[in-house]
Order: sequence, then structure tokens, then C-alpha cells
Amino acid sequence: MGSSAGESIDWDDIYVHLIACTGWTWDYIDQHMTLPRLIAMNSYWTEHPPLHLLVSAYFGVKSGSDNSAFCQKETNNTEHDLQEFANLFMEAGGISA
Repeated sequence: MGSSAGESIDWDDIYVHLIACTGWTWDYIDQHMTLPRLIAMNSYWTEHPPLHLLVSAYFGVKSGSDNSAFCQKETNNTEHDLQEFANLFMEAGGISA
């Protein structure tokens, strides 16, 4: 998401990051988001990651890797691991189908 000196900022990546983390729309971000607010939110998310980042970490999805075959990829998780994950999700307030 960030950029090194001399590189342009990838605004699409920043918007998608905010949309994934908050559920906001492009227009809402345009109207209400500032760079200081983005910095504050990213600082908070560093200590308290959004759910989709926790799930990605749990399943071993790496940022920047080719995740197109993620759903087809075999994992080392057992049925017990998946049940434990579902239980933790429910304890945190999640809803199961």
C-alpha cells in the first residue's frame, strides 16, 4: 500500500484497503477520509488487524503472491483446526451459516 520515495501512490490500493477494512464506499471515502485519519486507522489496525487480514494470516495467504488458486490449494489444517477456528470466530461474535 505504501510507496518508497519517488514512487507514485497507489490510490486504488488505499481505497480498496479502506473498503475491505470498513465496508465504506468509494464515495464515502472521497467525502470523509483524510491522510491523518488513514494514518491513525492503519496504526490501530497494526495492533488490532481487521478480520479479513486475520483470516488470511491463518490460512497462510501471502500479500502480493498469486492467490488466484487459493481456494484450490491444499492446507495442512485438520478438521479439528477448522472447528477450533469456527469456535473462536463464534466466540468473537461471528455468525455461522
